[in-house]
Amino acid sequence: MISEYIDYLSAIIPAKDSLKLVKQEAQKFHKTHSIEECYDVIQPLYASDNFQIQEVGILLCGYARKQFLYTLF
Repeated sequence: MISEYIDYLSAIIPAKDSLKLVKQEAQKFHKTHSIEECYDVIQPLYASDNFQIQEVGILLCGYARKQFLYTLF
């Protein structure tokens, strides 16, 4: 699943900076996957050579963390 997701991101995110698309993809993954699945994919995304894929991982980490904190309170 993780390698397919990274391949998908590589195919749709252009070489130039596209923060809007990066945010949309991070939000879409977060909304359609569990917190555990989000945490599983964060490290491989951040380890990517593509900085925009790294950004997806960083945003996804923030979204998942926020959701986790809401479940505590």
